[in-house]
Amino acid sequence: MSSLVKKFKDMPYNSRQGLVILGLIVVLISIPVTSSLIQKNPHLIGQAASSCQFQTSPGATAAFCDSFDTASPGGRGVDIDDAKWATTRTAPQGIWGNKFFLITDGDHAPCDSSLPLKPFQDTRICNGQLNLGVAAQNYGLNSYRIRQPFDFTGRTGTITADFDASTLGGGGDWISIDVSDEPVPVNFYAGGIEGNLQPRNGININFMNNFAGNTATTCPQVYTYLNFRETSYDAGFGNCINTVRDQLNHVEVRLSKTHVDIYASDNGGSNFHLLLSYSISLPFEKGYVHIEGHNHALNKYHGYFNDVVKIDNVGFDGPVLPTERSYQIPDTNDPDPGDSGTNIGFSVDPTGKSFTLNNVDLTNATSASITLTSWWENSNWIYGNTFAAGAVHILYRFNSGTWHTQTLDADQQYVFSLLGNPGSGMISQVIPVTLSDLRQGTNTLEFSFSADSGYDQNFYDLANIELLVNTSSTTPPTCTKVADLNCDNQVNILDLSILLSRWNTTDATSDLNHDGKVTVFDLSILLSKWGS
Repeated sequence: MSSLVKKFKDMPYNSRQGLVILGLIVVLISIPVTSSLIQKNPHLIGQAASSCQFQTSPGATAAFCDSFDTASPGGRGVDIDDAKWATTRTAPQGIWGNKFFLITDGDHAPCDSSLPLKPFQDTRICNGQLNLGVAAQNYGLNSYRIRQPFDFTGRTGTITADFDASTLGGGGDWISIDVSDEPVPVNFYAGGIEGNLQPRNGININFMNNFAGNTATTCPQVYTYLNFRETSYDAGFGNCINTVRDQLNHVEVRLSKTHVDIYASDNGGSNFHLLLSYSISLPFEKGYVHIEGHNHALNKYHGYFNDVVKIDNVGFDGPVLPTERSYQIPDTNDPDPGDSGTNIGFSVDPTGKSFTLNNVDLTNATSASITLTSWWENSNWIYGNTFAAGAVHILYRFNSGTWHTQTLDADQQYVFSLLGNPGSGMISQVIPVTLSDLRQGTNTLEFSFSADSGYDQNFYDLANIELLVNTSSTTPPTCTKVADLNCDNQVNILDLSILLSRWNTTDATSDLNHDGKVTVFDLSILLSKWGS
């Protein structure tokens, strides 16, 4: 028992009673303001409160919620937290000659319009919101995948987000909400148009159309995928919302294996209502949520390179599942002055390519995989609609061990048959890894390839390379201060609200004196730490 609690017990009865009464006064004063304050804090342990709204499912609590209050710089996600999000980019027409996933420069970067838009400064957090710009022209795509899986097994789950849904239509830029069965990188391009980045299985909800060219409206479209085969649910232009640039619309997606409902508000949050409702068929009930920014060809159709889109309060409900550990291969970010852009990818020729992955943690690991986006440049394999399954193989190995072969299967090769540019193609992949090939700490990863006789494969390009390690348990946040129940490094009304929500329970986090129950003694400890 802590010395503080001992002192409390040793106090005269009247003094103890006075302290308790003081605490209750604080509680009573806090009640009217607790709700509004909690709405601005997404970090509560066990999601006792969050900034993510679930208007379509009252009483739901967030399994994941990010309100982008603070920047977490240092990785591929620029300001976004790489431990929570997998950030990937591509430009399907940004590969030719010595161009390896070339991202052209945009007009202005988020949060600082004096800077040009480049991939290493396209995802910024300022004013408590995520600000993103997609610079790549001709089907450019930025994907932000939540690493924690979304589990809607046997139920209807809810995905929620606030974002600027305004769009210039299919020739411009827009936001989509997507769910895939695998943790694939960039993988949803509306309607399979030219980019052909599609998931094996998933659902794609694009806020990309506007009514009769009216840029003050946005009308969503839905696509589903089964073994890369696409089904379109075209609602026309009768189910739209009003939009204004830089003002947020609130969006909720209610999803089960057999049905999807899409709700959205007008700009500013008013007129929240059901937009679309479809019967669908998904072959999975646990997947990954993506928020994706698209740029079809703003420069071609509208005379400028990029907009900046604001996003906030992204989350979903359901059980809290373990979050993967990620080990990224950093983008090359090689400048290409001749095309006013940046190469982010790598080229692999028959001599192979080697990478180093540092600080790999295999504690409680249950499985692992490599995720990447690959571009194949060839002649006989694709040209003339020659699609032989198993003709071309990715080779990979860890730590100079045994080479493993990953063959594009018939369904993956189907994606290439859709291309309007025979002779090349792009696909995002999830490649299984044998855990025994990995080491705790530093690992080397090598790629090469081979092609069967008669198939002329010269090279392929890679980008968005990550090693993912899945574990058997979640890792809770680490709180370093006594009574800081939400781990935000301060003790305030948010921690008080958590303690009160667990009053008279055996919750170990709020049982500050470790006597087996959350009581007035724990309240006294919290009050003594108030403001620290």
